[in-house]
Amino acid sequence: MNRPISILLVDDDQLVNTCLSTWLEDEGFTVHCVSGGQEALLVLASTHIDVALVDLHMRDMNGEELITNGSAFHPATRFMIHTGKNSYKLPERLRKLGHGVVYKPIVELKSFSLTIRQLVKVGQ
Repeated sequence: MNRPISILLVDDDQLVNTCLSTWLEDEGFTVHCVSGGQEALLVLASTHIDVALVDLHMRDMNGEELITNGSAFHPATRFMIHTGKNSYKLPERLRKLGHGVVYKPIVELKSFSLTIRQLVKVGQ
C-alpha cells in the first residue's frame, strides 16, 4: 500500500488553512498546517513533505524565499505559490525546478487534487 501524499499548507490566514486542510484530508492527503515561513522551514527539516502550498505574502518571509530555502531540505518536494494576486508570475528559475502557482480562491478543488497527484508522480 502506498503512503498518503503529504502536503504542507503555509498561510497566515487561519481560515484558508482550515478550509483547505479539511478538504484535502477528505481527499486522502496527509496535511500539515503552519502560519509562516519559519514554521514551515522547521516542518520541512523534520518531516517528509511531497507538496508545499505556500502563501506568497506572509509576515516573516515571502513564498519565493520559502521555496528557495525549503528546497534544500528535500529537493523532491514540489512547491506551489498560493496567491490571490492574479497577475503574479512565478520566476523562471523556480518554474524550471518544477514549482507552480495556484490562484485564490481555488474553485475547482477536484482538479486541484489531480494537479497535486500529478506533481508528486512527476517528482518521483
